[in-house]
Amino acid sequence: MSEPERRARYAAQKYGIEEPKAFKLLKMWDQEKRKFIKRYFNKDIDDSAQYDLVINTSCLDLDAVAELIIAAYKLKFPGVL
Repeated sequence: MSEPERRARYAAQKYGIEEPKAFKLLKMWDQEKRKFIKRYFNKDIDDSAQYDLVINTSCLDLDAVAELIIAAYKLKFPGVL
């Protein structure tokens, strides 16, 4: 299953809608997000240099994601936490 299909399935379950409708909504939201980032920050949302950390949440549960974020924060800002 592709990542867009996985996202659509999750959104369909979360919002109680059919997968084709969820797919269309996600596509629209992604386009809006892309335009927002370009307009207000003049950045390309696909430029990996703009991100410190990218996590595929379809592979990890929320506790693991939280642990990764905290570990990355501690590495970037030692002594803060």
